[in-house]
This record gives sequence, structure tokens and C-alpha cells, in this order.
Amino acid sequence: MLRIMTTILAVLAAAVTLVYNPGPEQWHWYLPAAALVLTVVVAWTYGGFRRKQPRPKSLVAKDSQEEEIDEEFEGIVSIRPVAAISADQEADDGSQPNAEKYASEEGTADPEADTNDRHGAYADPTAESKTRFSSLPNPEDSRALNGILEGFRAAIGGHAVGALRQLTEDGQEFTILGTAGLDWAKARGDRFHCQVPLLSSSQRMIVRSVNATDLPARYLTYSFNAGMIKRVAITRIGATSIVLLIDTVDEYGLMHPKTADLIDLFAQTLNLLFYREDPLRPRHEIISEEIARARVRGQELALALVMLNNAESVSKLGRGLIRQVEGSMVASLKRSAMSHRVEKFGELLFGVFTDGRRASLEVWHAQVRAAIAEDNVNLDGGVTIGIAVLNERHTDAIALREDARKALVEAYSRGGRTVIA
Repeated sequence: MLRIMTTILAVLAAAVTLVYNPGPEQWHWYLPAAALVLTVVVAWTYGGFRRKQPRPKSLVAKDSQEEEIDEEFEGIVSIRPVAAISADQEADDGSQPNAEKYASEEGTADPEADTNDRHGAYADPTAESKTRFSSLPNPEDSRALNGILEGFRAAIGGHAVGALRQLTEDGQEFTILGTAGLDWAKARGDRFHCQVPLLSSSQRMIVRSVNATDLPARYLTYSFNAGMIKRVAITRIGATSIVLLIDTVDEYGLMHPKTADLIDLFAQTLNLLFYREDPLRPRHEIISEEIARARVRGQELALALVMLNNAESVSKLGRGLIRQVEGSMVASLKRSAMSHRVEKFGELLFGVFTDGRRASLEVWHAQVRAAIAEDNVNLDGGVTIGIAVLNERHTDAIALREDARKALVEAYSRGGRTVIA
């Protein structure tokens, strides 16, 4: 964590130095940035060679138990179809394909385990990759986020800096995620309401003057001393529903021509943290992110779970073929411009976020079915699709995912059709 924060500070210090370009006659201005860069190089070099001490077996066993308990919270959707069973197998045990069984069972994430015992867990996350990705800092952890914001506040010379989650499309209602500076009257988790929109849906960044005509100080209820604030800058953090707020009490604060570039650079850095794309990111985080974005923008949203019909037989042919088939599935799903986000939800199972309006869903469905049909080599078995459209009943990500799962199970029971919950 300390190395990550130091790295971010080094990048910001270097960016500020390059933006203001002091020149060779003021060479000493380069020393802080150079020192931070050197510190980062030493820290990462030392950390790369440091050996981890073996953990006691009792702790390893405890971690394994906790992982089993937390499996549901990681959003693993366990739906695995059973392909046609050979006549010999039917004669042995009389078993029949049962999609409902695979819709409720949880599986192992070990790619080396027997494929007959794996029922829809994430594909290919080894123990090493699990450790690597789990070590990433949670961007909404107050200690991590507040430290990063404090480094930016010092670099830009701001009075207060905060990360806020926008709750309404009009840009007036926010939740505080993290703060830097001593002038915050709101704490993490508190709501902040502004009587005028801080940032419209069409704006990416804006710097507003605090006065009676633009942004009255009395509306800045997040601050203890709102009357001292001269300007407020607000920018969006990538495609998330989170915005970055910076204010200043200096007469000429936030007026340097390169200030906007520096703020944009930091917003991109935060976007890398908030918009993580690691394969072990909990699926409910991704669904929650899309739900929040859709509700902020007032848009319809649908979650479609797309499953390969002959997944059981494909999974027995090895990881190499599984990756090849999954690559074909992703390519086919992304051929529709209406598939604005495609995420892996399990082995040979993908979640697609798209426009939830009925007419748009029909167009998307036709495009996806056509793309799947064109690949008669890897996707010759076709797919089953279960769709859930976001509505007021879906109070959280788990509710939306569960409706999509039920629709997928019903669609499979009907012979690989498409069902909308």
C-alpha cells in the first residue's frame, strides 16, 4: 500500500514539475520529484526480491474456510449445462441432464481439478493470480483513498479534495467516498446535496466560481468555511458514477492554464483504481457499477447471461480449447454495438450489459444470434440466453443477477431459447 501511494505521489510530483517547467536556472525544483522517483525505484526493486515467509498451516486452513464462506459474495454464477449423456453413462447411473442442478451448485476455481467436478466457477484463476489480484487495494477503502486524495491536494495546492458518488442524474445528490483537507463538514458515507447541479450529464469537467451568480457559497454545505472558497473544480472519473471535487481559497487558485490537464491526469489515475478489470473482481461489484450508472443517467438497463449449450463437452477438452471458445464467444457478443459491456461470469458463461428497452433488446438479440450462428466451428452448439431488465424491485446487484440466472435456467429447460425475466 505504501509503495502504491508513493508511486502515485511520484507521478503527480513529476507531472506538476513538467507542467510548470521551471527551467535549468531553477534546477532545484526538480529535486523533490527526482527523490520520489528514486524512492519508488528502490521500493519496488526491494519489494520484488523480498521473500514471503511460509504461513502456518492453521492460517492457510482458516483462509480456505473463509474463501468458501465468501464465495457467494464474489458473485460466482454457477450455471453449467449438461450436454447429452452417452448411452453407456445413462445405463450405468440413469442420470439425466439437469440445468437447475448446475444453476445452484458452486464449483472450484482450480483449473487443474477434475473437469467433471467443476460446475461454473471462474476459469483459470490460479492460486498465484488470486493472491496477486486480492492484494490490490480496495479503491473505496477510506485509508487508501484518503491518502491518494491528500497527495493530489498537496500537489495541486487545493484547499479540499473529495471523491463523491453521484446519485442522481441532475448532479445535485452525492455520497462522500473519500476526503482530503481539514475543512470537510461531511464524513465518509454522508450525503451531500447541492441546490444547483454541480456538473451536468453532458459535461466532463468544469471549474466554477463561487459567487452569487455562478455557485453560491451557501450551497457548499460540505465545507465548514464555504464563504472562504473562491472556486470549485468538478470532473468525472472515467465512465464511473464518481466525480472528483477540488476547491481553493486562493484568489487565483485553479486558474493556471495547465490545471485542467493535471486534474484530468489524476482523474485517469483514479479511474484505473475504481474501474478494475481483474478476472477475480467480484461480479456483484460490476453489476452494482452498471446499476448506479444507469440510474444516474436515467437509462434502461438489462443484464443478459449468455451460456454455451455444449459447455459440458467443451470443458472436458482442456483449458486451451476452453479459452479459444470463450474468445469466440466474446468476439461474437461484442460484434453488436449495443453490447456496451461484456464480462466473464463463469466458465463458458458471460454477462452482457445492454439497453433494457424492449425494442433495443430485440435488435441486440437478433445481432447476437446472427453472430453466434456465423461461427459454426467453435460455437456450433449455440447459446442459451437469460435476460433480466432492471426495475424498482432490484434493490441491489444480487437481485438483478438472480433474476437473470432464473431466466437462464428457464431458457435452457426450453431447449436453448431466450427468456426475459
